[in-house]
Amino acid sequence: MPTKTPTPSDFPSQLTVTVTPAPSASSSAPASNILLLLHGLGDSAAAFTKFGQAINLPETTVVTVQGTAPLPFDLGGFHWGDDVSFDSATGAIDMDAGLTRATKTLVTDVVRETLVRKCGYALREIMILGFGQGGMAGLAVARELGLKSNEGHETGALSGVISIGAPYPLSGSRIGDKNRSPVLLVAGRDSVAVSDEAVRRTKQVFEFVEVSRYTRKGDGMPSSREEMLPVMQFFARRLRSRQGVPDGIPISVGGRAMARRYWHGILRIRSPILHPKIPKLSSQMDYALSIEVFGPGTNPNFRSHWGFMINKPGNLEFGDLLQVEVIDANKLWYGFAPRYATKIIDKAAVGMCKIANLTSEQRRQAITILEKEPAPRNGIGRCQDWMFDALISLEIEELVAPGTSEFWKGMVGRSAREVAEACGKEWTAF
Repeated sequence: MPTKTPTPSDFPSQLTVTVTPAPSASSSAPASNILLLLHGLGDSAAAFTKFGQAINLPETTVVTVQGTAPLPFDLGGFHWGDDVSFDSATGAIDMDAGLTRATKTLVTDVVRETLVRKCGYALREIMILGFGQGGMAGLAVARELGLKSNEGHETGALSGVISIGAPYPLSGSRIGDKNRSPVLLVAGRDSVAVSDEAVRRTKQVFEFVEVSRYTRKGDGMPSSREEMLPVMQFFARRLRSRQGVPDGIPISVGGRAMARRYWHGILRIRSPILHPKIPKLSSQMDYALSIEVFGPGTNPNFRSHWGFMINKPGNLEFGDLLQVEVIDANKLWYGFAPRYATKIIDKAAVGMCKIANLTSEQRRQAITILEKEPAPRNGIGRCQDWMFDALISLEIEELVAPGTSEFWKGMVGRSAREVAEACGKEWTAF
């Protein structure tokens, strides 16, 4: 359990570090999470700190570290490399210039000696987000922290690593067991840096790797709500919260929703709902959007299957079922498997809970969003987890009422009977 909130003076004097406290931070209770920000090549801690302030993550202290060496030739800015080399093809400075010194500094001075030893954070409570060369450094740090230590240091997985515009470095070691820190790679379409081969290299080192690509070219920072959404969803699954929970019982944010509007600067983490109430529905109604539940879900190893059902009000014969299904049972991979104009009631269906009223245009918009929502392919997520991510997307686009994703995250893993009771009058039993 964290014992203190880090301050710049806690870190070695040779490092330039800024600390952004969690919103509404308490001086007596350190935040549940640390988000470690590592800027890109040629940037600085001061500039990247603004990003940490903008995302404003609840219960998360943001620590921004400046690159370990200045760029030469009065170029300005800092870098993480052992040296400065230039790409012979492009003439630009090469990101992958060896990261041994920076990795050692970040692992020893920043993570182990300060965040873990001085402040009491566990590795599972620390997440890294890096851009460009900072992303490479973050991945190298995560791998190093996962290696077995003969010096009594804590080893294990981080909360996660988000690397924007960079894969695991080619210069990094790939020997040994795969690291279990979850990884999100974010890159542009047809990225040269995050190529298919670079993704394969990253997967050789890390067991759980997700890839999110922009529809545009270029590996810059996310510049739209659509581009930022996968990052926010990763935050929602991996960060932790203690709000509304007794002391000593950490709860993953995967157990609550993060209802957020990036452009409005609103990011909220909710604690589990002990007595959930389904959000009030809109009065506009050409179509009903519901969550259909299949199977009793009384065995925790065999949860109910969920899918989105869109149908005409009063018509319980046919509708559009938008769902994911297992396509590889060995890897636990899912694929999007819609059934348009299908029978609503089949032998496995238990009932459905209406979550929104849609106009014809909203129906088309909802289907487009669900078709684009990535199916789980990390060996962990299942259909109910996909539904949660999809509900966040629908909530951000204001197609479902605020709090809908929060409500349904509280339903994950519950039996069909419990879901029916929580839905109340919005539940239709079959």
